[in-house]
Amino acid sequence: MKTLGLNLVSVFTATVLSILLITVCIAKPNPPFTLYKNPQNQGIVIYPTYDSKSELEEYLSKLDFKEIDRGNTVHRFGNNRDSLALMMPESVQKKHEIQKFILIQEIGPNQYMVGIFDPEWGLTLPSQIFALDDVIANIPKTLKIFNNEKDGLKA
Repeated sequence: MKTLGLNLVSVFTATVLSILLITVCIAKPNPPFTLYKNPQNQGIVIYPTYDSKSELEEYLSKLDFKEIDRGNTVHRFGNNRDSLALMMPESVQKKHEIQKFILIQEIGPNQYMVGIFDPEWGLTLPSQIFALDDVIANIPKTLKIFNNEKDGLKA
């Protein structure tokens, strides 16, 4: 059934999702993030973060990523407002001149969700859960894509 050109089920679903999102935002503070940056101005955002050094953080230091900022995550949309995720505030991204970054959320012991932000592609959020070994194996591949490299050569 359509009313005023809108599907009532779609309107109801959007309303319920909006209420849930607002409730979640108000119910608890957003988790803290740590931002790492390499000399190519690429970033890796990890959340939630804890004080102890993790294997992932040790690996990032081997890739020449340095911790440059910490704070609380905020909900942000991708360029086309099609994806919503917790990540660093846009002001932090601009402050550190980061255009492209990898977003890593630890959801449990050895369980990670990974997203990618690129101004050209927007925000990509696969729903797959990865083990730490898979995350570590794919970071260099993603950085090569960010650098437009294929098999070590600039495209």
